[in-house]
Amino acid sequence: MISESLFVYLLHMLGVNIDLVSHLRPLKAKDAFNPDFAVYDVSSSTRLNLLVHSRHVSSPIYAEVKGSTGSMNKDRIEKAITQLNRLVISDSDVGLIFLVFRNAFSFYEGVALEVLA
Repeated sequence: MISESLFVYLLHMLGVNIDLVSHLRPLKAKDAFNPDFAVYDVSSSTRLNLLVHSRHVSSPIYAEVKGSTGSMNKDRIEKAITQLNRLVISDSDVGLIFLVFRNAFSFYEGVALEVLA
């Protein structure tokens, strides 16, 4: 939950209209592979291009957030990719994976990965 809050805060700091971000958690069921967020504000007025480098992005951008108090394991990253690959299917679709974990120096680190079809 903390990592999801950090993701929304990052979006806010990038100028994304938070009213145009949907938290999809209520739609999640056990073993359902839905991402955590749908970001509908893909306007040029945001600095979202710091996270998304694709030029022609359709709305929404789906995001999966994973957090860990230790290192991030490969299985959790693979699950995030699987969740996004169900929705990121055309050339204009973009997904984001936001990871928050403790690095080798015991500092928390955040990493955003862009997922393309």
